[in-house]
Amino acid sequence: MTNKQRKILEFIYDSPKSVDEIKEKFKLNDDKLRYLIDNYDDFYTYYDVVADKTIKASIRGIEHIDCHRSNWRRFLIPLIIDFTIAIAALIIAIISLVMQL
Repeated sequence: MTNKQRKILEFIYDSPKSVDEIKEKFKLNDDKLRYLIDNYDDFYTYYDVVADKTIKASIRGIEHIDCHRSNWRRFLIPLIIDFTIAIAALIIAIISLVMQL
């Protein structure tokens, strides 16, 4: 799934959106939107058509977004902690060098 498709899926995650809202938000024309939602990586399984020109995330789409968010958190939180520890160690090292002079 491309990032653009994931962003569209996140946009329709909470409530159904019309095709016009999606085109306006992501600045897509009819052909590009049709290509993204119909012809690429079985994306059609991640959304359901609710009414004429209105789509919402399907159960599979909701599961995909939830999984992506939890994976991102599992990656991001340790990264932030490691970065903070590294910066603190650098500051301590610089302070100890300055104190020795």
